[in-house]
Amino acid sequence: MKKILSAALALSLAGLSACANKPQQSTCIDPAKVNPDAICTMQYEPVCGCDGQTYSNPCMAEKAGVTSYTQGACAGQE
Repeated sequence: MKKILSAALALSLAGLSACANKPQQSTCIDPAKVNPDAICTMQYEPVCGCDGQTYSNPCMAEKAGVTSYTQGACAGQE
């Protein structure tokens, strides 16, 4: 049993290191759309960005370069 667990752990760790070497391709944040100078209202109308971050309103999400979001706060960030 110990050998099976050790083998399973070794395979899991090998898979993790293989994933760590791959560049992450995230289309959630578009660096070309990040605009720190954008002017947004302070109206609280929360949206959940594709990055799992809650933004206070759609404008704030777009200002951060978020490419998609849904209405409402992200789970656990209400």
